Amino acid sequence: MIVFLTILIGFIFFMLNIIMFFKIWGMTNNIKLLTSIYRHDKGIKKGDIFDEKGNYGGVGFVDKDGNQIKVQ
Repeated sequence: MIVFLTILIGFIFFMLNIIMFFKIWGMTNNIKLLTSIYRHDKGIKKGDIFDEKGNYGGVGFVDKDGNQIKVQ
């Protein structure tokens, strides 16, 4: 009887871990949606990036006020 209960509890624990894994995996797919909403709300768009001396640094992100957002 004790062996049966141990196996049953282990099986339930195993199934709950699998369910939690797929729920967390599904939540990580929503990051792209959340960042696009944030970028839209803050007015962040792609734009040209320049360093302090005025040299062209490539394409990056600029907010609606013209402040550069450096991504590393």
